[in-house]
Amino acid sequence: MQTNWTINGPTLILLAILIAMLGYQAGAERLGQQQDPATIATINLTKVMEGLEQRSESEVKLDQMRRDFEAERDRRQRRIQTMETEMREKQQQVREERAGMDELQRIEERIALESLNFQAWLRFQTDRIDVEKALLWQDLYRAVRRATGEMARSERYDLVIYDNTDEELFINPESRMSREMQVQQQMVSRMLIHASSSLDITTELVERMNNQYRAGNR
Repeated sequence: MQTNWTINGPTLILLAILIAMLGYQAGAERLGQQQDPATIATINLTKVMEGLEQRSESEVKLDQMRRDFEAERDRRQRRIQTMETEMREKQQQVREERAGMDELQRIEERIALESLNFQAWLRFQTDRIDVEKALLWQDLYRAVRRATGEMARSERYDLVIYDNTDEELFINPESRMSREMQVQQQMVSRMLIHASSSLDITTELVERMNNQYRAGNR
């Protein structure tokens, strides 16, 4: 025999209330979990970069490159100056003897070629040093980001923020942007207005990175 189940109005209302209560309780539990405070730390990126031994050693190499560049630049400039002196002497000789124009022309052509080569070399070397500096900063930033991530995982930081609250707003008088716009742009680009010093892990991060760098260079 088949039984037909029917649900009357009051029963439907009770079921609806029960479902709503269960849904509210589950939502409250989820909300309670989400309200757990995040663990936040801050770093001063400028101070981190200044304290890294990796940066110091890289800058020594860049400084040697700069000195080599300046020595070679001075040598090439002296060579051109010597050639120009030779040309002026030859010009005087041509005026006095009214001869030797072909040789004078050859000297002038050599100077022009040497000057072109020097300018091309100068541009190339300047770009080369600029590229090396850019690569240095890129490598340092990657290292800082990697070490910060490792430290955050080990110390259970949920969020690490760059704290630049101690950096003053500055004005570049040579900029085409008005001074007012320069200040306003820096104000709106600041991510933090205040951060407690107890959140700062700059020193710990620098020590961690320097220890790792020393261990890798052994």
